[in-house]
Amino acid sequence: MANDINYALVEDIRPPIYTAMKYWGKKPHNIWRNYIENYTPENGLYLDPFSGSAISAFEAVKANRKAIAFDLNPLTSFIIEIFATDFDKEKFKTEVKRIFNTFVNDEVYQNYFTTQSRKSNATTILQSLKWENENIYELGIEATENEIQEQAELKKKKKFLKVTKRYTAKPNEQDIKKGIEMNDIKIPFWYPNKEFHVSPSFPVNFIRCLGGNNFTNLWTRRNLYVLSKIFDEILKSKDENIKKQLLFGFIQTLHLCTKMSVPRREEANRAYSTSWGRSAYICSARKMEMNALLVFQGSCLENSIDFILTDPPYGGLVQYLDLSTLWLNWLEKYNPKYRANYDAEITVKKGQISIETYKQRFTNAIRHLYKLLKPDGKIVFTFHNKELPIWNAFLKSISLAGFKIEKVIHQQNRRTGEANVANPYGTSGTDFYIRCVKSNTTTIKTDKNEFEHFVLTKAIEIIALRNEPTPYQFLFNGVLAEISSAGFDLEDFDSNIRIY
Repeated sequence: MANDINYALVEDIRPPIYTAMKYWGKKPHNIWRNYIENYTPENGLYLDPFSGSAISAFEAVKANRKAIAFDLNPLTSFIIEIFATDFDKEKFKTEVKRIFNTFVNDEVYQNYFTTQSRKSNATTILQSLKWENENIYELGIEATENEIQEQAELKKKKKFLKVTKRYTAKPNEQDIKKGIEMNDIKIPFWYPNKEFHVSPSFPVNFIRCLGGNNFTNLWTRRNLYVLSKIFDEILKSKDENIKKQLLFGFIQTLHLCTKMSVPRREEANRAYSTSWGRSAYICSARKMEMNALLVFQGSCLENSIDFILTDPPYGGLVQYLDLSTLWLNWLEKYNPKYRANYDAEITVKKGQISIETYKQRFTNAIRHLYKLLKPDGKIVFTFHNKELPIWNAFLKSISLAGFKIEKVIHQQNRRTGEANVANPYGTSGTDFYIRCVKSNTTTIKTDKNEFEHFVLTKAIEIIALRNEPTPYQFLFNGVLAEISSAGFDLEDFDSNIRIY
């Protein structure tokens, strides 16, 4: 094994394979690969028991290591299956074309996702509709083929002209009328007609804003019609690999077509796109209704493990299973194995799962990892949570499971992930990489005087090394890394560091 990594690394730009699927808290692939290559011998066995989007497993395989990856979230196995199956581009394109052709003469689609062109008398396709307080205020309109051709001919004479394939316009009376009438659309295809399960992820004000306690209310009626028809056509595919790959494109479509999609402000200069920007179910007065068909078109042995690098649940900071339900409700119809087990989740949920329960479940989970890891093997956890009681529970779990912290590094991320978006001043603003080894004796220090002396000494060292005014956040990160490595109880750490 090479020398230990005792310093922060620089994150690279994420390649397309890792941007293809929406997931929360994706980790920097190149940094994880460096850890995997450093701590796992070639052809050695690497494990990630909280693998999420499975980035680490793919990087391990690319680095000629054997990888084991699992996660309570069924979406993880679906992602791995997709990237591990053969892809026939021509067959895939043929199936996509077949699905699109079913909409050519579909009366509902041709009525509710069309408008009169603002450049001619032709009927053309609606790319999107922007709503505010239940009123349509702007349309995204696809230019017709004739209009595009006319622009191309004109450009031959006037080189500076730009061919515009879509444009925005105000809704007319017919557009507004269709926005009301679409609520009467009859849907003959299957869709997940389920109530939101009881969870803080689905607050009362969200359900009220959405229009009712059912997943179907995430979409407008016309978009639900289009999505259910696409899904129905995908399930008719006879090639199982192609069917899965089409489903992968389909679930990437789902969240972009919900009422949770908020239109971007004019200054962003991105009038035709939106995103599910927060790791939460949200409902805004401003909504962007994307044409689901067009979005779909654009998406389409004990002691045997050498090294474990994993990104465990940060308490209840991101409710992965609740968020994934938007997609799993559809995948479950394709195969029941994608049904989520909410009762086994390692998380914190207000009024349902306490921090103590989180600690017990997490401790039990990593005790199994202790058994699997070779005597000289190492495990690295990445962790970040704005609530220090969660930090404390996390560190106590590590100790109770038999691990000893060897080194803590605070790693600055290239992107501001979901874990950092809502962080108030005085909390950790980076991911911490916590390297641990097996230990027969591990204890948590609780002596108050020793704690005070340690914090004061380390704070002075950090400020002295900088030799310049030191922001609280920088001091917090540095002292937290040192104090976690030293094995102190972190109760009231945030307030204590301000006092010292």
